[in-house]
Amino acid sequence: NNIKTLENLSSQVIECLKSVFPNNQITPANIPSFLTSALNLIPLSHHDIDLHINVGQLSSLLFQHGFKLLEQKQNQKARDIFRALLLLNPHHTLATYNLACAEALLGNDSDALECLRKAVSLGYRDYHHMMKDDDLQRLRNSDQFNQIIADLMSIETTNNGCQWRKCNSSTVPTGACPFKPSSGCCGAIPMCTPVPASTIDNVTTPTSVGMHSPLPTTPTVPLSSPLPTTATTPAPSAVSSKWTTELSILHEMGYFDDDLLITCLERTKGDIHQTILQILDN
Repeated sequence: NNIKTLENLSSQVIECLKSVFPNNQITPANIPSFLTSALNLIPLSHHDIDLHINVGQLSSLLFQHGFKLLEQKQNQKARDIFRALLLLNPHHTLATYNLACAEALLGNDSDALECLRKAVSLGYRDYHHMMKDDDLQRLRNSDQFNQIIADLMSIETTNNGCQWRKCNSSTVPTGACPFKPSSGCCGAIPMCTPVPASTIDNVTTPTSVGMHSPLPTTPTVPLSSPLPTTATTPAPSAVSSKWTTELSILHEMGYFDDDLLITCLERTKGDIHQTILQILDN
């Protein structure tokens, strides 16, 4: 199963990279500058290269670049980056939401609404932000948008404000829900079902691709390549307890420097949007 999972991930990585490399050519000369720290391309011959990728870092860099492009009003480029990220990880909740924002800003209302519905199905719950998000302003008078908001309000009422779905599994510890950890609201697991951490965080995926020939759809992956069995997630400390929810969201987005995150959260009084802008400026 691990080998099959790694092969699937390799195919997703290749498709993702093809969409962001100029002319769909994955070559050392074509590496986008914002991805250089996540990729290592070693020429093997005139026609072949050895491609090493930090997949977790690749995901994080794509998200951060897409977010920055939205801030710079480069909406079409932002859309392309979020689409690329979703080729890598189709279950990325916040990338799906931001793709909805980019589509709305480009005037693609039906695509934007479809992305919003998908983001909700993946676990997005912040309808308060959705209702005031300037990127979605053109959608607010549509019946479909108002139905999405109504559905989210209904979910919040059903779960007593908990943003995580109830789970009867005995393997899920009581109090796992980060939104009301002291109330024992459900002992829940996330509504979002991301690509398993063992296939997305800190995986280096080696493969060889032809520099001047069509890229394979399913790259060959060495059978000896191990998959990490657990995700590396920063453990919450007493200092960070005030910002548990916000830190959880930022960790999902690929930001793990809790000292910097807490400093920025204090400055912005917990505003995620402004916190990210401060992080990017550091």
